[in-house]
Amino acid sequence: MVSIAQPVLRGSFVHVFSAGDDFLAYDVNTNELLEITPAVVRLLGSSTMDRVLVEPNEHESKLARRELREAKRVGLFSSKRPTSLLEPYDYSQVRMALAHGVRKTTLIVTDLCNLSCRYCRRAGASNSSESMQGLMTLETARAAIDFLLRHSTEVEGKLAIGFYGGEPLLNRGVVEDSILYALRTARPRQLAFHMTTNGTLIDTKFIRFIVKHKVPLQLTVSVDGPQCVHDTNRISREGVGSFNIVYQNLRSIYSLDPEWFKSNVSFIVTVAPPFDRVARERFFEEWGLPCMGKLDTSMVDQDDWCPIPTSFEGAASDWAANIGKAHQDLAQSLIANEYRADVERGEHWLALDLAGWLWRFHKRSKTLLRKTAWRSVACLMGIDRLAVAPNGNLLPCEKVDWSSDLLALGDVWKGFDLERVFELKRRMFGYVRSHCRFCWALRLCSHCLISSCRPDFCQNQLESHCQAVLASLEYNLGMYHRVVSVNPHAIDQLE
Repeated sequence: MVSIAQPVLRGSFVHVFSAGDDFLAYDVNTNELLEITPAVVRLLGSSTMDRVLVEPNEHESKLARRELREAKRVGLFSSKRPTSLLEPYDYSQVRMALAHGVRKTTLIVTDLCNLSCRYCRRAGASNSSESMQGLMTLETARAAIDFLLRHSTEVEGKLAIGFYGGEPLLNRGVVEDSILYALRTARPRQLAFHMTTNGTLIDTKFIRFIVKHKVPLQLTVSVDGPQCVHDTNRISREGVGSFNIVYQNLRSIYSLDPEWFKSNVSFIVTVAPPFDRVARERFFEEWGLPCMGKLDTSMVDQDDWCPIPTSFEGAASDWAANIGKAHQDLAQSLIANEYRADVERGEHWLALDLAGWLWRFHKRSKTLLRKTAWRSVACLMGIDRLAVAPNGNLLPCEKVDWSSDLLALGDVWKGFDLERVFELKRRMFGYVRSHCRFCWALRLCSHCLISSCRPDFCQNQLESHCQAVLASLEYNLGMYHRVVSVNPHAIDQLE
């Protein structure tokens, strides 16, 4: 794709780019994606246009001017921009939401792990660093559950409790006690539990406990693919691969209760070198455990890739080509109305992120952009997501660095530190106000900005990441156009 830098129709708030042989304009004010002719692109104007387009003839220019006049008449290509950005909640709403509207909490029951995965940024410090907090105590875990119940009195529906690490089953006693304590104290409210595990410590005894107490637990297990791939990165501190023990544990659980396994177990595939898409796909199709439709993928960040960073770029390029092929297959499947049948056969799991984005864009609001607008956000810290560190500190989510107090929002005993919450909120939305108001992706971007709250925050790094997000959004828009221009109802298959 080729971006057309600084598109203007006397300042039109649009983003013009090419997708294959087509030229597209994303109109920010109307949230519409339009295919436009080269002549219209010319009239929109760009400093790089001469490198992209040939000069239109007189008839093409006349037709393009007529099309633009008609488009302007119906509200397209407006130069209006928001005069200000609103935060999703004002301070009084945040105060109320934190007091009564917390919907989910994740207990980081330990920051220790029995593996030392090569792509884990915490692997080098695991079990040895003074910054490690160790195991969450039973007292802290119960206090975290009490905190959730006190701060969710206005929440409708189920409350969510997660267990995370490190490897959470290193603190199995606290996990099991927390589940029973939550079920007992939350009545009659409904709960949903989730746990992410490396699979090395999961066994039939734990599953019997879950089934006996009718615990609504969703279990996500890390499996990176066939043994030759999995054991490259997911190793013990002694360098031994973990595939065999994980596979044996999963087979035991499946044999114990196949129906529970099918309903409650899913898998996360961390994508890192070696990037072998075909080997992974063949493995998950043939390994003998039900997983298709329940696979998620996470691309390892180059900064996390510890062993051979100089080789990452070439390997990542190879993987990008594989992902690109998966995306092309998804597009063809949607166009041919074969998507649902393909998914039943276990296809397209590598393209699930794109499929989800296509569906969300398809169902987007097309109301006009307001003068006082607001930027979409990934989540609202402390409300949509909340994590509890092993020492009881409250954190925006489980993905942040919990080894220090820098992002602590309070603790489970004293509650939220509203002054700290508001300070982090001001810093995060300070970046939004200064960088997002005139960005063409204002209505599409949900990039997490929590990194802008860190004392070691580097604006250049964040801006570089923003450019990557913009490139990804442009690519996704191009894929959407490719599909719906051939089959306007294709995206309905993703519902």
